[in-house]
Amino acid sequence: MIISDMFVLFALDAFLVLLGKNAPDLLTITRDPIHLVSQGLILGMLLIGFCTTPILSQIANLQRNNHKQTSKNESSIIKLSFLFYATAAAIVLGLIRPWLQRVLPDGRDPFLWLVVFLFEKPAERIWLLIYWFFVVLIGVVLAVVGFAGNSSADIKGKRSLTYLNFKRKYFHALAVGMFLPGYLAEADTMRLSFSVALSALIFVEFIRVFSVWPAGKEVASFLRNFLDNKDRGIFILSHLYLLIGCALPVWINRIVSSTSTFPGLYGIIVLGIADSTASIIGYRYGKRRWPNSFKTVEGTVSFAVSMFGACIFLDWATVGSDLGWWRHLTVSLISGLLEAVSAQNDNLLLPLISISLSFLL
Repeated sequence: MIISDMFVLFALDAFLVLLGKNAPDLLTITRDPIHLVSQGLILGMLLIGFCTTPILSQIANLQRNNHKQTSKNESSIIKLSFLFYATAAAIVLGLIRPWLQRVLPDGRDPFLWLVVFLFEKPAERIWLLIYWFFVVLIGVVLAVVGFAGNSSADIKGKRSLTYLNFKRKYFHALAVGMFLPGYLAEADTMRLSFSVALSALIFVEFIRVFSVWPAGKEVASFLRNFLDNKDRGIFILSHLYLLIGCALPVWINRIVSSTSTFPGLYGIIVLGIADSTASIIGYRYGKRRWPNSFKTVEGTVSFAVSMFGACIFLDWATVGSDLGWWRHLTVSLISGLLEAVSAQNDNLLLPLISISLSFLL
């Protein structure tokens, strides 16, 4: 529901922006360039998925019927995969790029705009990209070496759940290592990078679901090591929800401030620190369960304590704010209780609740 509402509003806003450009006497809407580029990236990626559905379906059908490993089937899969990539490139260059040129200030080419954007503050933005590259590289290598060959199915009972939970929360810790320094160092670069990363993950999900050559099967095999009972259906959404949950407060905070203010950190704190702590403590040491819930009181307490501690420390050590300790405590307690009783997806709900409470209190 949250995701569908977000995409519908995003698409409606993109339509109104284009209408304002073509009929300024009728409607005038001003959006900053990062917002416009984000719209082009995310909505464009969904458009690619919609337009290439017939190609992707044919690839998936051939993969399912490829148990005989015939050379004809392999050749057809490779040809259709190239067609998919070519169609995606054509949509980017033939539809998304012209739309962005139309809505960006001065009709600037989006690729040129990106280069200018990066070199406006090269000391912060270029080095931040280099930092992210090495964090991702090291993080993926550690995940492959440490987790990919160790199946949770080889471990019985509660230890299996604890190990699987630890593997999943590893990526929450990786998110903190990437997003926290990024937001504090350069909020605008972080906003844009969230959109780029979300678009890239959606594209990779197309490749995984439909086994697009050459990496579809390998990506699917790798991600199977991190699935639990929440990941049902064709698409794996946990990693997308984690990214969106961290990004939403950053995007929302830009509405009220053009700089790195504290509310933008709530997604990173809630998902990267509090939720991870609660999950690990709850699985390992939890004894008392909430009524009609598999979540434990110990996990909820650790959620609230870790969130409050992280808020106080980051408020003091970094951006600073006028929220006060009692607001941090209130947001932490309410978020912790909501995490314990809600049946909704934590990665989406809790960041929205936390930043909303910070504005309301």
